[in-house]
Amino acid sequence: MARKTLRRELLAMSVCWLLGGLLLASSSDSSGPIRNRARDLVAPGASMIQTAWSKSSRIIADLRYRPVDTSPVEQLEEELAHWRRAALAMQIREARLREDLERLQTDVNVTASESLTILSVVPARVLGGDRDRLIEWSTSLLNRGTHDGLAVGDFVLGDDGLLIDQGETSGVEADLLVRAGRQAVGRISSVGRWTSTVQPVTDPGFRGAAQLVRRLSEGTVFGAEGVLTGDGEGGCLLQFVSATAPVAVGDLVYSPVLRSPGGVPLHYGTVVRAELATGASHWVIEVDPAISLAEGLPGHVEVLTEHLRAERLAAVPSRPQP
Repeated sequence: MARKTLRRELLAMSVCWLLGGLLLASSSDSSGPIRNRARDLVAPGASMIQTAWSKSSRIIADLRYRPVDTSPVEQLEEELAHWRRAALAMQIREARLREDLERLQTDVNVTASESLTILSVVPARVLGGDRDRLIEWSTSLLNRGTHDGLAVGDFVLGDDGLLIDQGETSGVEADLLVRAGRQAVGRISSVGRWTSTVQPVTDPGFRGAAQLVRRLSEGTVFGAEGVLTGDGEGGCLLQFVSATAPVAVGDLVYSPVLRSPGGVPLHYGTVVRAELATGASHWVIEVDPAISLAEGLPGHVEVLTEHLRAERLAAVPSRPQP
């Protein structure tokens, strides 16, 4: 609407200028009365045009040179950066205090007792990939007869996940973690007598405790904990990390030390995206898995199992019979 009004005013101004030029070009003898009459006719329009031009010039000048007050946004950004630096400094201090505590415990010669459980590793070969060949292989074994102790439930041939060549006979149970080196592959989802199926960390149904880890020149800093889940598209998500925790792209994601089998954390992956929406209570964190099944299956994996330590059980005195 404003553009149309301005266009009409400019058109009226052009007409007035054209009329004025014609009057000036005409002789004074023949155009005196006409010029006076024309001046009287265009005087109101000329005054209106002059007023509109003056107002539009002031508006344009105000819009062009009016400063934008960004001080509140800058202040909030500085405050947020300050508290993030403070949180990171506290984490570094915590890591140093932990190192001091460990050194003091070593100086006083504290004797650590043996843990109640012991970590065992079951090596396994990955059979997944050619499902038709696996079905043919298992069927040929089943055809040998029941006198060999083979049954249909001895083999697990799921549609999803990895198939490994270890099962109940090797002590494999459901929900045990599976690794390749120090990298997490997934967990056991179903177990047969001779084979088991592994649910990868990228599966939407996978859930596992996880912790952020940042490596600095001052040392390793252990950050907030959350729950690692698969996104079903070859990646992972780290959920339930508080908005007050410092998170950055490049942070590592491990299983928590105190909740890892044998106290050895497993590497889940690396943070590739971290966003915190305005007013949100938790971060949105995307994790690139340490082992991507899309790039190829690992040839061998290890199933982590924990058993009660026999020495600790033998030291327990037998209870008297009632």
